[in-house]
Amino acid sequence: MNKRHLSLVLPLLLAVTACDDDSSTNTKPATSNAQVYSKLDCYQKSYGVEISQSVDVANCAFEDGIYVLPMNTATQKQHETVTKQIADFLHMASKEVNQRFANRTVVIGVTNGEPNGSTLDEEFIFGLSDFADSSSTLEGIELIYTDIGGKDETLTTTAYQKLMQLFDYYIDGDDNHQLGMKLKNAYDDHIALINYDSSLYYNECNYGNGHVTTPRVKGTDTDCDEDSSDGIDESNGKFDEIHDIAANLNPGASFGVVYEYMLTGKHKTSAEWSSTPSSKLETTDGLTAGSGANDAPNFSNSAFVPIAKYLNENFFVNKSKIYK
Repeated sequence: MNKRHLSLVLPLLLAVTACDDDSSTNTKPATSNAQVYSKLDCYQKSYGVEISQSVDVANCAFEDGIYVLPMNTATQKQHETVTKQIADFLHMASKEVNQRFANRTVVIGVTNGEPNGSTLDEEFIFGLSDFADSSSTLEGIELIYTDIGGKDETLTTTAYQKLMQLFDYYIDGDDNHQLGMKLKNAYDDHIALINYDSSLYYNECNYGNGHVTTPRVKGTDTDCDEDSSDGIDESNGKFDEIHDIAANLNPGASFGVVYEYMLTGKHKTSAEWSSTPSSKLETTDGLTAGSGANDAPNFSNSAFVPIAKYLNENFFVNKSKIYK
């Protein structure tokens, strides 16, 4: 990961423009020095159609900041919606969070569904992922789907969740920065409360990425592998094809889900938490995360206090300016 200096926050406005418009510019969102880009020099893309030539990712000129790129048949509206959500995310976050993003490079791809390499755009996606694994220029990539099981994620707040995941996986600095250390501690405290002082259960298998540890969190199977016949050992968590990092992905994933709930006050189904071994969290809207008792069957459960505290202190500093 790049070891670059931190710079001061500059209040500029984000101009969201069509990526195939030569007049488009990439400027910084308000109160943030984290640059948001709507296009990449090597990726000549028009809305609604797939690219016709392969892209050599090694020849792309990446700058520090967040690239929001339309892929496959994503429309201009879908692209612009996600770009604005990314700007909102940065605007609400603290100066320290913005500084971390300002000195790293990540890509948010707006694409049809989970890539399998069947189009040149999807080859580009895998090329970005591979380049992130082998280069200090690009930290990571995340995808927003326009048609995943018939659902268009650009019509939801999924982009905020995905950016929270990117922050944990590539941006927060882990044990080398206070934001990373505090995130890890908040997740550990959340899990400790589930194990010893809460009625909730949590399943780490789906985001385990081969790094679920023993002893297991209450609610996590001893063996996460759902199909041992495929020759892939996922006993310690399902592997992620996009995030090829040696880490448990649950902190970023769980913080992203709670972030969405705290942002909108609306329940979003999550397969990770459950109120009993066989019952998901209750679909209750409008609660304050962590404000309830330790047996509350929803996001008010006191086990969410550490996550809510971390998010309020670092990611919702300016929330009232966007979401009332």
